[in-house]
Amino acid sequence: MARDDDDDDDRPRKKKKRRGPSDEDKQMAMFCHLGAIIGGIVLPLVLWMTQKEKSRFIDDHGKEAVNFGITMMIGHLVGGFCTCGLLNLILLPIGITFSVMAGMAANRGEDYMYPVCIRFIS
Repeated sequence: MARDDDDDDDRPRKKKKRRGPSDEDKQMAMFCHLGAIIGGIVLPLVLWMTQKEKSRFIDDHGKEAVNFGITMMIGHLVGGFCTCGLLNLILLPIGITFSVMAGMAANRGEDYMYPVCIRFIS
């Protein structure tokens, strides 16, 4: 006796899992954030410009890293002139800490928004 496959409608259907970013996308997004520690604004900008078409995840993290880099650059310039460099002593560890936190979030496949950031690129 042939089995009719159309009678399987009473079985519960599995929900399709939403695919997250690939490991390569996570790694590239992490490099965008951590590159700011080594290369200032230049490295995140280059990574974002060259990789943004590959994945929306990289695009979002790259924009966030570039925006934070621009914000920190403005903070260092203004802080350097107005406080004779004392504000830079505060901004440097804050920038490193937030960049590491963002890089770790990107490596886990999570979205991250810097708490202190002017969003020039949206």
